[in-house]
Order: sequence, then structure tokens, then C-alpha cells
Amino acid sequence: MQSFGTAAVSARNAFAWFWSRESLLRLALSFVLAVALCLYITEKQDPGLAQDFPQQLPIETLNVSNGLSVKTNVSSVRVRYRADTPGALITSVNFHPIVNLAGMRAGPPRALPVQVIPDPGLHVVRVSPASVIVTIDQIESRTVQVTPQLLSGTRTGFALGKILLSPSTIRVQGPHTIISQINGAAIPINLSNFTATYDNSYKPVLLDGQGGPLKNAGQLQIDPAEIQVHVPISPLTSLKSLPVLVSLSGQVRAGYRVVSLVTNPQTVTAQGSTSALTKTNNLTTSTVQLNGRKASFTVRVQLRLSQGLSSGVTSAFVTVGIRPIKTK
Repeated sequence: MQSFGTAAVSARNAFAWFWSRESLLRLALSFVLAVALCLYITEKQDPGLAQDFPQQLPIETLNVSNGLSVKTNVSSVRVRYRADTPGALITSVNFHPIVNLAGMRAGPPRALPVQVIPDPGLHVVRVSPASVIVTIDQIESRTVQVTPQLLSGTRTGFALGKILLSPSTIRVQGPHTIISQINGAAIPINLSNFTATYDNSYKPVLLDGQGGPLKNAGQLQIDPAEIQVHVPISPLTSLKSLPVLVSLSGQVRAGYRVVSLVTNPQTVTAQGSTSALTKTNNLTTSTVQLNGRKASFTVRVQLRLSQGLSSGVTSAFVTVGIRPIKTK
């Protein structure tokens, strides 16, 4: 009986020690070490068991309904995989990351899982990230008016005419959330380096409600992509050579006649606005009186310049040839 009691006490002590905190910690540590050693040995024996593909793989969205646009917060994922045949050549085309949008409609952003479909002989162990935030939006189009936006004026001494755009409107297509922010389109033009009329093509810039460039405009389709721009620039003053016409008044003495009329200079260069010069075809002199004249003479006269014109030459010499009329 005494031996039986001693054995029972020993068993109780052994049981109590087995469930003690110290014993459980030792047991857990032993388990962790055993698992780690097993994985290490397995990996050494089979290096192709699981490995990370070195490149990020682009995500493809499938089953997108007509009239919808899709945007994800990330465009690619990383994949950890296992190959049945170690050492086989594996490239990005052997994996097919997809997000299935079957039945999805436009609405607020939502998290959807990323599925990576491997080719036969490959097994995907982990996908990172496992899900992406997907924004589905309705596609719409809108006609937008285009206006010129001057970044600088013309040089001093030059005038700008009316800028012509062809066409003056564009068609913009894309997600509703971006289209709704458009507040016009502009053609930025810098005139500081131009002194004559020119034609060029420019890409229109979409504007937001504050008049600045629209964010995310790269997601929109613009038709046409470029606008033909005609920019008329002319000097405020131009030069034009004008003939000098003499104004005569009165009659020479009876029995005489005027046989020649010579001006010096015969032409004068006038300066003025383009419009003023366009309307002027000649310059006239102050009136030359012929009353009672019976011999040739030369007189200095003033030039009459139209309003808005000027010239370095303000007078001219007029020589009037007069001879008697011969009678039989």
C-alpha cells in the first residue's frame, strides 16, 4: 500500500509538471523549431517549391459592360508561385491576373479580389495585393467650345487681329466624373516672338471650374486632337511709295499753253497705319496758280498728307512748262 501511494503521488506530480507554464512553453518552442527545420530542409531539397516572380504582373479587367470605364487603384500585382517542374522557363505570359466585372454597374469605388490564373504546371501560392479598389464610371461625350488664351501680347509696334480657330469646338469623351468638371477648353498662344501673321496647329487644353488645366484629362478622348489656328499680326505703321499729283488752278495767258508738268520728287514714301495706307493711292500738292503765266516756271509746294500718314519729305518742286500757241 505504501508503494502504491508513493507511485500515485509521483504520477500526480508528473502530470502537474506536464501542464505547467514552463512545460508548455518548452513544448511550443520545440514545435516551432521542428516546423522551421522541416521547411528549411524541404526548401533545400526542392528549391522550386515556392518562389516570387521577379516582375509585377499587369491586371486585366474582364467582362466590362458597354458604355462603362474602369479604373483601379493599382495596375499590377506580385505573385508567389510553385512549379511542378523545377528549372522550367517561366515568364509573365504564364500568369493571367484578372478582375472579373461581370454584372458590375457604375457606382462608388469597391474592393474586388484579384484572381491569378496560371498555366498548367504552375500553382499560385499568394497574390499581393489580394484585392484592388475598382471605380466603374459611365462613359459620356460632350461638345466643348475652344477659345484662344494669350500668354503674352504682341511686341511693341505690332497689332493683333482676330484669331481664327478651325474648328472652334471639340468633342470630348470619357468617364462622367471627369467630363462633369470641364469648364471649357483653351489654346495657349505666346505672341512675344512673332512679328507677322502665322498659322499653326495647337493641342487644346481642357479647363476646370477655376480656369486651370483639368486633372486626369489624359483619361479623355479629344476629337480633333489639334486645332488649326490663324493669328493675324501686322505692324502698327507701314511704308508705302505714293506718286505726287500736282493741283493746278487758273489759266495761262491767252495765246499760251501748258506743255509739260514735272515734279521733283515724283514719288514720296509715306508711313502710317496699314488701313490708312490702303485707302491712299497718291499724294497731292498745294495748288499751283497759272493765272496770267506766259513762261515756264518752277515753284516749291507743300505735300498734302492724309490723316494718319507722315513722311520725311513734306514738300516738292513743280516745274510747269509753258509755250505760246503756234498759229499758221
